[in-house]
Amino acid sequence: MFCSLNQPSCQIEKGLIEGVKHALIHRKCRRTEKYLPYVFEKEIKLIDVNWKGQYGSYCILTDSALANAKSIPPNQFKYLTRGMVRLSEDSALGFSLMTNEINTEKYQEMLSHIKSWIK
Repeated sequence: MFCSLNQPSCQIEKGLIEGVKHALIHRKCRRTEKYLPYVFEKEIKLIDVNWKGQYGSYCILTDSALANAKSIPPNQFKYLTRGMVRLSEDSALGFSLMTNEINTEKYQEMLSHIKSWIK
């Protein structure tokens, strides 16, 4: 799903689950777009999730200064994963995860830790 902040479909109707989901995703997208001048990606590509029956989304952004780096300087991170997921009917968790690798078992373990907050 690509986020387009100017979509007419962003008009949310009260009481619709899809509307609530869209509002949650739209909010996360709006808060993440501030990173676009500094990342390799040109658009925010949201990954929709359904973890333990709760919905949310996240995106992975690559620091443009480190995108092709052979080594990452200390205290810097190549990737930023930003997301939001419902924890329960009346709560949501926004998260930012900074890492240097995303296709690893360790990265999946960190996402699993985030999932562990969901009731």
